[in-house]
Amino acid sequence: MVHLCKIAYRCLLALMLMLAPGWALANTKYKGPQVTHAEVVAALQKSPNANAWIKQNAHAIASLALNVESSGYLGIYNGSCCYGILQMNRTNIRAYAKTDPETFRRSSLQFQVDAWSKLTSEAMRNNAPRRLSQMSTFDGRPVTPQLVLACIQLGIGNCQKMLNSGKCSGFMDRNKTTICAMADKTARGMGQTPATPVSSGDSGCPAADPSEFLSDADGYGSLDETDIGEYASMSPLEMIMTEAERRLGSDSWQKKLTTVSSRALWVDYTKAIAVENYLRRLNYEKRERIEAQMANLVAIRVENQRLISSGAAGRAKADQINSSVR
Repeated sequence: MVHLCKIAYRCLLALMLMLAPGWALANTKYKGPQVTHAEVVAALQKSPNANAWIKQNAHAIASLALNVESSGYLGIYNGSCCYGILQMNRTNIRAYAKTDPETFRRSSLQFQVDAWSKLTSEAMRNNAPRRLSQMSTFDGRPVTPQLVLACIQLGIGNCQKMLNSGKCSGFMDRNKTTICAMADKTARGMGQTPATPVSSGDSGCPAADPSEFLSDADGYGSLDETDIGEYASMSPLEMIMTEAERRLGSDSWQKKLTTVSSRALWVDYTKAIAVENYLRRLNYEKRERIEAQMANLVAIRVENQRLISSGAAGRAKADQINSSVR
């Protein structure tokens, strides 16, 4: 009787797993209908959840879907986490599509795109994609819509990790795919040449004539200046206050700002960058001193702990000898 109960229990468990919605034994062989690049673009343009950026870059998103994520199959499941044309994970499917993964992968293209667009529109408000989109280059390569899209697609936290590292290799998924590699594959799917690192000797733009932006012909005079040599005797706070007073508290500086030449403005901007770099250096040196003091403090504490332990060991040994003598 017990044996029959065990068999019945195992059969019931197997049936439950077969009927479980998505999280248990999702059918990895089912791919569903296959859609075209144009159909994905049309669905993105019609989606009420798509913001202006998504609609503007609909072709890049369609390339991501067909050439990176799903090959255009609506019902595809990657075997670990993600479903559908743009490979949404289980958590996001429940949050933005309000359904289970198995129902989602059997839904229409428009339904899937609407859920993905809602997720992505919200994700774009995060710091990582906004910060990346404001850059002209990252890790020596141009920042393209495909790179911003890959930043969002592989996860905001992962994108932030990459940005913090300053390198494309700062994040890799379980398949060793970087955000930059995903962007390149998306670009190739659009018939574009993947972005390549830009060397310092070739910016990809024609050489600019310095006379175009270092001209005195469009103004006169110069802005009030501070003797940077005095900063050597100032604290960082005093430097910041001096710069703030010169720019924000001086009526003369505000008036001259509208009359000086572009050359004068560039000179002042360069000096501001120099002051910023100098402050960064001072802060770096201060952190070095603090870390050195902390290391010294830890060494002292470790030595004190060693002496205490050594004394305790000596007393314990003496007590043991006394006990043996008695």
